[in-house]
Amino acid sequence: LLAKNGSYPNAALKSTLNVFKGCDAKLRGCAPPHVVAKGASDVHNYAVLADNQKVWGVTGLTSQKRSTTMGLLASSSDWLVNSIPGLSSDHPGCVERRPNRPVCEYDGRFSLAKLGNATLLYARGNTNPVSGGRAGTISTLVK
Repeated sequence: LLAKNGSYPNAALKSTLNVFKGCDAKLRGCAPPHVVAKGASDVHNYAVLADNQKVWGVTGLTSQKRSTTMGLLASSSDWLVNSIPGLSSDHPGCVERRPNRPVCEYDGRFSLAKLGNATLLYARGNTNPVSGGRAGTISTLVK
């Protein structure tokens, strides 16, 4: 079981991404949680996908300080890896129209989907300089 926690008013700031191993279908018998990522930069947007007996995904908030998302891989000891291609803050399809944001922040939820042999990553872009405008950014990940 992979679960994110957080608290009001901004669940991203102190959130953690937790793995519970050994759970059955009714969530019984789970081992204590193992924190695999914490804080807004690592946990803000995460998506996982079960593919060919592997659980993997992407996570992270992009900014001027962090130019790409991080990979998640269930078989690694700490889950955060660099071996899975991320989504960069200068992706050519990114839309970021808020003021004082020179790079894409991808501040919404990620989604992963399989299409044939490709894996698509959907991310939210910001289209309104004030607030409220959203657009979808789609990237093909090469693993």
